[in-house]
Amino acid sequence: MEKWNTQENIEALNIVALNIKRGSSDKIKDPKRGKSAYIFFCAKKREEAKANLGEGANVTSELGRMWNSLKASTESADKKFLESLKAEAANDKTRYNKEMEDYVSPYAIVQKDPNNLIRRKNWNGPGGMRELILEKTGCTPFTACGISYRKAKRTTILKSVDNTPYYDDDLEDSNTPEYTLFGHNGDQDENERKFNEPLLNESKTKHIYLYRQLINKQYIWYGKYKIIGKKSKLHKSKDDDSMRNIIILILKRCL
Repeated sequence: MEKWNTQENIEALNIVALNIKRGSSDKIKDPKRGKSAYIFFCAKKREEAKANLGEGANVTSELGRMWNSLKASTESADKKFLESLKAEAANDKTRYNKEMEDYVSPYAIVQKDPNNLIRRKNWNGPGGMRELILEKTGCTPFTACGISYRKAKRTTILKSVDNTPYYDDDLEDSNTPEYTLFGHNGDQDENERKFNEPLLNESKTKHIYLYRQLINKQYIWYGKYKIIGKKSKLHKSKDDDSMRNIIILILKRCL
């Protein structure tokens, strides 16, 4: 039998409780994730659970017991109720997916020179970012890499991913964005052989292109750039909070 107290259900239940405490005056910018059948059940049965136990009791555990009892029941009324909860959850998931299709991350706002930036909702398929990159560069990037060096074309494609805390990219100004070299932990090395050295070596990389992955897995194409400078700063590592030196490239759009 499926347990009620999975990590997903506990987190979702905590969000429901937190939103109740915050009140309706708080504005939630991101689309709300779809609720599970269990969360819909809790919303409907919380008062009943409180009545069963009295004040100060562990309502969450009682809701879990009631949920398991409902799922195990052979009564037609209970089965019908369970199916209605599952239907609500399916509808809410559809609602969330639809909202995410139209959602534009607040991090995607480019305040300077928005011209020539091209948005794509998907990576694969007709009209996707992969197809656009191939059209613009003649290359297909490695999706798992932030720095994709394509030796045969003397081309490097840079990917900046929003909310990557161990890097410090700044794409606010699309004319002169800043891009962090590769290296998750420890001091970054310009001579790192797989990514950094080919990018910085003018005899290996003649063409540099940049695109961005938003937090909702949508994409923005920025275009072609050249390196006009670099700087270093202290920044935290990926695996812990230790500070290390990172190297940030200053790029300039090629017109």
